[in-house]
Amino acid sequence: MAVLNLIVGILSLILGRRLFWIFVAGVGFFGASILAVTTLQFTSEWLIILTSIAAGLAGALLAVFIQHLATVIAGFVGGGYVLLYLLALFGYSGGTNWILFAIGGVIGAALVGFIFEWALILLSSLTGTAMIMIAIRTSIHIPSPGNLFVFAGIFLIGATIQTAWLMQERDRKRSMRG
Repeated sequence: MAVLNLIVGILSLILGRRLFWIFVAGVGFFGASILAVTTLQFTSEWLIILTSIAAGLAGALLAVFIQHLATVIAGFVGGGYVLLYLLALFGYSGGTNWILFAIGGVIGAALVGFIFEWALILLSSLTGTAMIMIAIRTSIHIPSPGNLFVFAGIFLIGATIQTAWLMQERDRKRSMRG
């Protein structure tokens, strides 16, 4: 599962805005994998993987056919999970708190709704980073203070790459118009 988290995390981190359906699929995959273990209490690795892949594919199909709605839903789910992950990084051990998840979700959905491209960069970079960190932490022990620095570094790499691509696209569009 760690390898799949790593692959989906890297794709979301780098391509989340450019190919937003990857971000939506990644959030579906990530959310389903956590839900399968924590809430549904699946113990079979294959069942968790199949559930996660099915949710990811459903998210990708939604993103292609119902772009805006799917992205807002992904913003909600991504925002909720990212808030819970960041709280855990800072020592919160309350488990899956649905109120905190909803608060993060509303923030994520609002971001996507109001500032679509920048929110996609922010949320896909955060979600991708969280997935990568989960994959890394299952293989490598990083001392607690280092987690935040590694998280910030990975996030900045993804956000910088996506922002550079956005600026290139905007420059290309401006040069074609004028």
